[in-house]
Amino acid sequence: MRGITIVGALLAVCAAAGVARAGGREEAQRERGLERLERARARALELIFDRATYRDEDHGRSGQGAVDQAVELVRLAYAPVRAWLDADAARLEKSAAQREALLAADLEALGPWQRALRQHCLDRRVLRENEAVRRPPHGEAPGPAEREQVRHTNEYRLQLGRPALAIDGRLVASARGHSQEMRRLDYFAHESPTDGRRSVDERVALAGLGRVPVGENIAKGYRTPRAAFEGWYRSAGHHRNMLGDWTHMGAGCDGDLWTQNFATPAAG
Repeated sequence: MRGITIVGALLAVCAAAGVARAGGREEAQRERGLERLERARARALELIFDRATYRDEDHGRSGQGAVDQAVELVRLAYAPVRAWLDADAARLEKSAAQREALLAADLEALGPWQRALRQHCLDRRVLRENEAVRRPPHGEAPGPAEREQVRHTNEYRLQLGRPALAIDGRLVASARGHSQEMRRLDYFAHESPTDGRRSVDERVALAGLGRVPVGENIAKGYRTPRAAFEGWYRSAGHHRNMLGDWTHMGAGCDGDLWTQNFATPAAG
């Protein structure tokens, strides 16, 4: 009985989203578009994470041209798919029951488009919650420029097929604190001269997140959130960090000094 209920709910979800027309021209167009996008993403990610081609030694300069071309192909393939996903997700949001049925569905029971739509709905939820953050339960709230920086990072992640990262106030605090200290003590490095704050692991733990997998990007000389993003995009190690297997992030700035902290907090 439960299996019938789930199948019925999924059919209702697909019908509500307008993607259940077997053999329909629009459905076939979407599937072809999604296939093109996935191929382009796979190629771009292969290049970005190939340390022999996109080398840390020269900050990726030797491989940046190839990466740019691959990412541009992703961007072109992503535009129509994103528009279709947005339209289907907007229709789903008119029915909480159908949306939640899709989010609760077993991935193996879904086709490629429904899986993509499910992830898109999850990502939209994270993006909305990021914009709504005012007083986080822990840490600090992002300022407008810091929130915008997260937005640029997430939009790029979505383009490359990575899940959106949720803002964590503790990561905002650790990132902002590092930018402020670099300004105050006049240095630019991942390693702080201050005992107890020397590594990003120590700074994130000090902000209240504990000892968890973390990553950090820093930048200097960028006046806008977008410029900081572009700087990291054009540096191999920083680029890979922005696309890493994280779940949360925080950005912190002080003038033209920027820090991103990434983490995967323990469940619960």
